[in-house]
Amino acid sequence: MFGVVLTFTSSFGQTFLISLYVPSILEEFELTATAFGSMYAIATVVASFLLIRFGPGIDRKKVKTFTGRAALLLGVSSLLFALSFHEASLVLALIGLRFAGQGLMSHISMTVMARSFTRDRGKAISVSTLGYSIGEMIFPALLAFAMGLIGWRWVAGLSVVAVAVIMIPILYKLPLHRFDPEVFERKQSSKELGAFFLRQMKLLKFWVLAPTSLALSFLSTGFFFYQLLLAEDKGWTIKWYTTAFAAYAISRFVFSLYGGMLTDRFSAIRIFPYHMIPLLFGFVGIAYFEGDWVAPFYLILTGVTMGSRGTIKNAVFAELYDVDKIGTIRSLFTMIMVISTATGPMVFGYLLDNGFSFEQIAEVSWMAMAVVIANSFLIFRFQR
Repeated sequence: MFGVVLTFTSSFGQTFLISLYVPSILEEFELTATAFGSMYAIATVVASFLLIRFGPGIDRKKVKTFTGRAALLLGVSSLLFALSFHEASLVLALIGLRFAGQGLMSHISMTVMARSFTRDRGKAISVSTLGYSIGEMIFPALLAFAMGLIGWRWVAGLSVVAVAVIMIPILYKLPLHRFDPEVFERKQSSKELGAFFLRQMKLLKFWVLAPTSLALSFLSTGFFFYQLLLAEDKGWTIKWYTTAFAAYAISRFVFSLYGGMLTDRFSAIRIFPYHMIPLLFGFVGIAYFEGDWVAPFYLILTGVTMGSRGTIKNAVFAELYDVDKIGTIRSLFTMIMVISTATGPMVFGYLLDNGFSFEQIAEVSWMAMAVVIANSFLIFRFQR
């Protein structure tokens, strides 16, 4: 329950939800896609550095305290987002949403699951990742409908209430002390953290895992951030696309569970390279085919990759690294992931503003994915 609620609440800082506000923000603030993409990139990069500095705290602090502070920051950031009337306050709100939502909520959930389970770790992580799918099923249609009635600012403001309603029972009803680390280590200085991360970056396993985080986050975020523009470019109606997006959420939901079963049966290392292949074919669909069927084809295959990845990636960390350092290791890879999600919208916005089509971008994307997948097979060197 704890893992699911945190991944569900992370939706308030995820790209798929923030992207729903993009058309309204571009119109109200009179911004181009490149300008807002750059603002989003700056906010996300800052959030990534905040995460790498404060994320390791989950290895040494009480889970209840750490989670409560993250929830408070997420609520305050949602309120600031709703009240923003200047680009500066908008950027600050985005920093808070990305850091507390996509960053800390996901980080806490996955770290606690990975270190709290040895047997059936894959299933525990896969169940926890269901919160992502539930959010993706509920929020797109709900927010699109609500924005049509009351406007985007009121919808953003109501997010504060939603965060409070969801998080307060978790913080005060569940026995979160059970999830505290077994040993409360002293706080590491920035210099010590930097030295630790540099040591990791000299290892082959880092260069096997890092490109997958970089490529998947960069490409999936770029397409999701401009998903309404993608729908328009491909001739899909908004109603049809939001219906197809529900298929993505269901696909991600199913393969979040299935990925956990495969992980416990075969080990995360053995199946790691294969989970990225469906997304490659999704990009092929966008690049070379037309018609309404391409929307569910692309989204369902994306859901297969993203659903299974949430389980497989975190289980790989537990198989390749010391469990008591999971929070610190995840901070490093989450920083890479968050930076790539930052640059994705900025680069995509620049390409779209300069005449590149989604078909051209998708063609390059599947080729890049092919290279990353080939590199990921090096992980078999570490199979136990």
